[in-house]
Amino acid sequence: MKTIIVISIFLFCTCAYAIGLIGETSVITMNITAACSTKDDHDSFVQAQVSGDKEGIVDLILKGRCFLVKKGEQVLVIDNSWTITKVRMRSGPEQGKAGWVYSEAVR
Repeated sequence: MKTIIVISIFLFCTCAYAIGLIGETSVITMNITAACSTKDDHDSFVQAQVSGDKEGIVDLILKGRCFLVKKGEQVLVIDNSWTITKVRMRSGPEQGKAGWVYSEAVR
């Protein structure tokens, strides 16, 4: 039982660090990634990315469902899920917009 508790605490702490805390100002650490308006849009982006569907990625961006963010841009963490984090852009050309990004892209 103690082992389960210790592992649970470790996973919680690791996950909290990886995704950032709500209300925390962080930065994008990936060279370039997409932020998407909804979780479903982010899922569509990931599916297009994994399948090599470049037209699908372009379509998501042109329709305004996703936008590109770059390494070093500041963000405010406003929500998080297991593998994705919702951020509001604090710098860069998309300043003020909110979107879901890979959690690992936020530190």
